[in-house]
Amino acid sequence: MFDQPGEGISDCTFSRLTGRVPEPVDEAHVRRAVQGRVLMITGAGGSVGMATTRLVGRGDPAHLVLVDRCEAALDRVAHGAARGCSVSATLADVRDPASMRRILGRSRVDAVIHVAAHKHVPMAESQPVEYIRNNVFGTQVILEAAQDAGASQFLLVSTDKAARPSGVMGRTKWIAERLVLAASTEAFTCAAVRFGNVLGSSGSVLQRFQEQVAAGDPLLITDPQMTRYFMTPTEAAYTIVLALAFADGGDLCSIDLGAPVAIGTLADRFLECVDASTASRAAACAEVVGRRRGERTHEHPPRGDRLGQTSLLVSREPRCSPAALTEAVRALEEICREEEPPAAAARLEQLMEPLRMARGSALSPQA
Repeated sequence: MFDQPGEGISDCTFSRLTGRVPEPVDEAHVRRAVQGRVLMITGAGGSVGMATTRLVGRGDPAHLVLVDRCEAALDRVAHGAARGCSVSATLADVRDPASMRRILGRSRVDAVIHVAAHKHVPMAESQPVEYIRNNVFGTQVILEAAQDAGASQFLLVSTDKAARPSGVMGRTKWIAERLVLAASTEAFTCAAVRFGNVLGSSGSVLQRFQEQVAAGDPLLITDPQMTRYFMTPTEAAYTIVLALAFADGGDLCSIDLGAPVAIGTLADRFLECVDASTASRAAACAEVVGRRRGERTHEHPPRGDRLGQTSLLVSREPRCSPAALTEAVRALEEICREEEPPAAAARLEQLMEPLRMARGSALSPQA
């Protein structure tokens, strides 16, 4: 019934777990987005990066530049998902300006899909400095390198946790969004896409349930009433493709993910899908462990205007002023010198309000 952990999730499995049919892929949109183009994908070895590589490879790109700092994951995507494409795989860290300038300069990249990020919400609360360095400064480094190298398009992969963020991870992605959207020009189109929880990706709740059942351990449920918007890795990749094909500079994009699903409901449906003896044992010893640090009970739904005949939802975010962003980056550099995580997290939270006030008055529902 279930796919192997880390290898995504079938449409049938996803529908049984969430009650929603995944968004179908229109191959014409894939070709429109990537045909004949040189694309760079950061974080290519992760679940979303791999799904994106696999999908854009179907659209006849001229060349794919795959970047990751995990050699095993990079080798896997280069010789698996990217099979049949012209590919160069580069082991590098997006926080290294010299590496990013060198890769972008020699490859003549047309569009950058920036997937690489730290995404673990509870871990962000205990290690805020690392999340600022990777999610904010890493984005800034590759954004500036892409613009300097003459790329025409930059797409940031973000998260629904950046909508009115309440934790460290969401706040770092919200600031990264502001940097990207503010950098957009006529010659350098910059946009961002927000994802829900990618079910079946590495570290997802489904993978954890599978591992717990396989090991004969109790099924651990954070909060049965907690709800999330779920999508498949292929839907995540297709959202990226739609944004590449149709988004304008400054757009914040997502797709309609239907109704949110309660974690307790997801757990019940998961147990319905495994064999009876295993399900009975797991259900009998299931434990509710409570929300973890940084988690909120409900996420904000994807919003925006539907773009033409596509499923893409688009909102236009007010841009932060260059002066405000410069000051924010300076403040973040100071935060990264903090030794104590609680102090760094508190100062990050304090930084949010000045940045919000530095935007225009026409705040969108996505803010």
